[in-house]
Amino acid sequence: MNMHHRIILLFIIISGLTTCKKEVLEPTIIVANIEREFVIGYVEKFSKTGRLLQFEVSTINNQPCGNYTVKTSWQQSPSLLTLNIDGITKNSTCIGNAAIAKGSETAQNLSEGSWPIDINIQRIIRNPGKLFISKGTYQLILESTHGISLIQKELKQIPIGTIWGTISYKPEYAATARVFIEDFKKLTRNNLLDDGEYGYFSVQNEIIKFRDNSGDLSTLPIIRNQQADVDLILHLVNTFRLKHKDNVIIQLSDTNGIIY
Repeated sequence: MNMHHRIILLFIIISGLTTCKKEVLEPTIIVANIEREFVIGYVEKFSKTGRLLQFEVSTINNQPCGNYTVKTSWQQSPSLLTLNIDGITKNSTCIGNAAIAKGSETAQNLSEGSWPIDINIQRIIRNPGKLFISKGTYQLILESTHGISLIQKELKQIPIGTIWGTISYKPEYAATARVFIEDFKKLTRNNLLDDGEYGYFSVQNEIIKFRDNSGDLSTLPIIRNQQADVDLILHLVNTFRLKHKDNVIIQLSDTNGIIY
């Protein structure tokens, strides 16, 4: 084969590679324009043995029925964390009013450091990034957010011994709610947290905002540090619930995984 033929052959090969590369890149253009369908957040899940990181996935828009869920799966290795969003599913006939569909996956025993992570949609669309874990903080940084929206990039760890929640009440029971909080303070200590997002609530300039509120009821936030026996706190909560069950809603959790 002479030089002329070699040049022609080389041109054909390069043209073929360019065509292949173009075909590979074309889906990326489609992916870049995909509508955001899912919201990703993460919170700490507590138990007596410690805390784990849970990823929460929900749809941006309401689904036709209340029993729709987001189907997810989780893969974890020392080299890669993978959250797969496999779609939206309904387990039975339509139940309940239109609502946001939700799903969740829990990571296991993540040590401090940098963890590569992929958030995939139907195992086709890939959003790579890194999860950084340091003392007191989680930080999720993604290179792309095709089809998803992040609730928060950074999550602060809730300090050990914290008890948090809300008391919600009808307006005419405001005095009753204040009595509960004063009695609750006697069993707990003050707990001043740094500004930031803690998953279940956020703190900014000592103003506490909870992510979930009880409908149209008035709500007071509670963040304290435990100093009394858990049974004393449970007794106080249950006494108020029993006495005012139709007018007051008390929701409390702690870093031992206890729901009061």
